[in-house]
Amino acid sequence: MPEQDAPKEQKGYVSEAYRLFLCNVRRIVEKRVADLPEQPKSIAAGMAESLFSLLGSPEALAEVGRALSEFGNPSREGKAVHDLLIQEMKLFNAMHGEDSNSDTGKALGDAATVKDSIEQILDLPDWIKKALKILNELLSLV
Repeated sequence: MPEQDAPKEQKGYVSEAYRLFLCNVRRIVEKRVADLPEQPKSIAAGMAESLFSLLGSPEALAEVGRALSEFGNPSREGKAVHDLLIQEMKLFNAMHGEDSNSDTGKALGDAATVKDSIEQILDLPDWIKKALKILNELLSLV
């Protein structure tokens, strides 16, 4: 069921956890990139800008919302895993949100963990899976 067809109380909820996850990861990556020497900083900053623009695009948000909505519907077990994935994103957001003083190294590792769950659990288009793979490499490189 597409996000726009989700029940009223569910609309936006799914993609909001993902959207906030992306915002928090972006902030953490930008903080880490700021500490790099000038040449890799310029490359990493441009890469991060392009990557987060792609993953946060309306098309990507709609696809993640669709995948989460479809995944949560078929069975009680599917719904349970769906809810756990949302909780995982919410936990990351609570631990590494804007007001957090968490270690950026740990935050990057935790971001990779959540990204892996999103990538492995959801049935996403190849272009999003590939962008998530590149995000994983960016998290490792910075």
